[in-house]
Amino acid sequence: MGCVTRCENIPEPRSADFDEGHPNHVPDHPSDGRALCSAAGRTTVPVIYRSLAGQAAVTDAYMAWMKQVPTGAQSLMVPTRYGDAHVLTAHGPNAGPQWPAVLALPGTNFPALAWACLLAPPLRDYRVFAVDLVGQPGRSQGPRLGAVEAIVGWVDDVLDGLELSETTLVAHSLGGQLALRYAAARPHRTERLALICPAGLMRLRVPRPMLTTTIAWLARPGSATSRALLRQMSEPGHDVEDLVDWMSAVGRHVRISMAPKPLPVQVLHQVTCPVALVAGERDPFLPGQRLAKAAARRLPTASTVVIPGGCHLPPHDRPEQVVDLIATFLQPSRHG
Repeated sequence: MGCVTRCENIPEPRSADFDEGHPNHVPDHPSDGRALCSAAGRTTVPVIYRSLAGQAAVTDAYMAWMKQVPTGAQSLMVPTRYGDAHVLTAHGPNAGPQWPAVLALPGTNFPALAWACLLAPPLRDYRVFAVDLVGQPGRSQGPRLGAVEAIVGWVDDVLDGLELSETTLVAHSLGGQLALRYAAARPHRTERLALICPAGLMRLRVPRPMLTTTIAWLARPGSATSRALLRQMSEPGHDVEDLVDWMSAVGRHVRISMAPKPLPVQVLHQVTCPVALVAGERDPFLPGQRLAKAAARRLPTASTVVIPGGCHLPPHDRPEQVVDLIATFLQPSRHG
């Protein structure tokens, strides 16, 4: 698909006034996602954003958040059939092509930056790549992809661009569903799956307090409603201020996607690689014990850990614990 472009200095687009309104679900788009043009040849709004100014504002929020990424993380643009994919990467000084690779997939409304915990030790002993999902807010280009073939093709292109013949997929929430899809379709390229509060195994539930908070965020996106929503997804007492500006920008400018559905059992039965699953006991969307039972029933090869008191954002709330769990799972693949 072409060579990887290293971004030494990432441009920071200028924000502009946003256009208020309710985010709406965007159906799968038939275009290739590289550039959406009107009949007059002018660039039009990418399908996931509500305006070009809104896209710039989300990029501004991304750049502000990116300052928190550990020193040494590099930014790459990888060509795919749907447009360039943005990847953050970091690895130890002795890592080379023989070292195992990890490709991290974030969840709905979150970019690769949500996996900042993997870009620091101890996983710096691995080749770690975290990608902005196509069709979600971030710096990757392209439409929302619904067809399995399209999603698998996009991940293929990312791996090809990174020159990875196979990888371990580490994924959160929506990323977990995509990782399961990919592992089922490409067993020869998927070494292992480490899934954190993954979608794809059961229907997401939305308890009334979460529903009320989400409706308020959709209707009046801003710092107060974003903070309230993040507190519903995080453990009590955990600071969410580092995520507020990002969620505010997403609420204002992004057409929010629908909740990912559970995958058919016949798809899950095609997942043959080792699977580690981490669930949050108090996850409002995917309660830990229910998710563990769903995994035992639908993905019996998975080894499941339920974090006591954990919610939906363990990579943010408990980064050290999540890294330790993933590192322990990866240990058999580690090259000495």
